[in-house]
Amino acid sequence: MPTQTSAGSQQLPTGEVIYNAIMSQIEPDLATNSEIRTDAREKGESAAKFKARMERYRKAFSLYEKCFDAYVEHLRGESKNTRSAARIATEQRLHDEETAEADKLLSEMTRA
Repeated sequence: MPTQTSAGSQQLPTGEVIYNAIMSQIEPDLATNSEIRTDAREKGESAAKFKARMERYRKAFSLYEKCFDAYVEHLRGESKNTRSAARIATEQRLHDEETAEADKLLSEMTRA
């Protein structure tokens, strides 16, 4: 879901982008770009059909919350893995630099 910027770095999606990406798969009527009025009866819609639609929307919001929570948990996992990999890479780089410095000093001491 991240987007690329002109410099090639990733930009986090907005809340609206995340919401629409999830909700449009659950209930397209509830996406922010939908032209359907979700708060009023449609022309010719009976009270019973309106009530059923409102119940469908309620269930859609409930499912959205579950999907959003799963998405956030997935991001947490990815972030944790990335943080861990960066830490390990940094520690390895520092170890390699220290080893190279120690080897250099040892080499200088044995030549002297």
